[in-house]
Amino acid sequence: MKLASESDLIPTLAGEGLRIARIRLLKFGSISVSEIGHDDGSVHPYSDRENLAAEFSKDGGLGLIQKLADIVKAHPNVFDFVDKAEGFSPNEVIIQGCRLLYGPMYSASVHLPKAQQKYQDMECREHFGLILSGTYFATIVSTDELFNYDNSAHEFRELFHSQVEKKTQWKAPVLGPCPMHSDIYVVGVVGTSKPINNERRFYTVGNDLYIVVSDNQIDAVINDCFWDFLQFVQGFYELALQRLELLAIDTEVENRMRSLFDVHSNLAALSTFAFSKSTKALKTLRDELSYVFKLRIDFSRNSRAYEESRRGFLESLLQRSLLSELRVILEKETVLDIQLPDELLASLQFFQSQSDARRNAQSILIASVIGGVIGGALTFAATLAQHAH
Repeated sequence: MKLASESDLIPTLAGEGLRIARIRLLKFGSISVSEIGHDDGSVHPYSDRENLAAEFSKDGGLGLIQKLADIVKAHPNVFDFVDKAEGFSPNEVIIQGCRLLYGPMYSASVHLPKAQQKYQDMECREHFGLILSGTYFATIVSTDELFNYDNSAHEFRELFHSQVEKKTQWKAPVLGPCPMHSDIYVVGVVGTSKPINNERRFYTVGNDLYIVVSDNQIDAVINDCFWDFLQFVQGFYELALQRLELLAIDTEVENRMRSLFDVHSNLAALSTFAFSKSTKALKTLRDELSYVFKLRIDFSRNSRAYEESRRGFLESLLQRSLLSELRVILEKETVLDIQLPDELLASLQFFQSQSDARRNAQSILIASVIGGVIGGALTFAATLAQHAH
């Protein structure tokens, strides 16, 4: 149900004989891990190296996930670290050489005094809960308010990032903000006139989501929300990988079109009689044209694959109640915003026609020269024959 404002939730619940007992605000986030490859020719500053890949392949990533948990546990501001024994099968995605992975879940408490917070000009509770799995996490803030800005996820991300770079041989390069921007409130309620069942009610205010449940179900619902979050973000990054491939093709097309323009300009400046240079330029023009036509086909095929993956992922969200509520947000986040320009085909056809015209003109000129040479030779031969008689 969509509400005009969060203040409408209390009378709405009161009308159903419900009273709020507890409120938990969930904030989600992630980091990534990678090793620096000094000998790597990649355009990206970090690249996935053999040691980290081997670390993951040893046991499906369990050792790597455990190591990440251990370095968080070792931080002096982290307390009550607990293995929740709710192990998800290890899963990972690699983007630009950076690994994001999840597996077993852990919970903890974080006490971070204001003086130790990085973003001291922003609101953040000094004490908050934590759920951790691999490189993904959720902070849990106890609050009495139905709208409460809190920067705990950003603060923990900084803590997590510094621990990775301080305690391991890895780096924690930034991949951008977490795509799940919504604040999620889990609201535990009790019945004022009759017992409450275990039904989950969903209310939205803007992009924020309120999940209303029986107060004794609140911890189980928070765990479910974290699992849904993992599915949400993992699916988002898998789509991001496909988008990166399309972006790479788009960039390559742009570079090749610049090259085509330069080759065409140089060719146009050449004398028709510069056979050697013209022939070399025409070959380059032909090769570039062929490659761009291939890129167009690749882009079309990959675009269809992206849309099919996106459609399948959005449909899969309907199987989880929380993700179903957030589906509209993910639809907006994953719209394919990369398209080759409509003028591309016309430009390619222009370069092709210019190439053909130059090649034809060169062929005619060569034929004329050869014809002239042959004609001259025949005339000279006839003249010699006349003098001989």
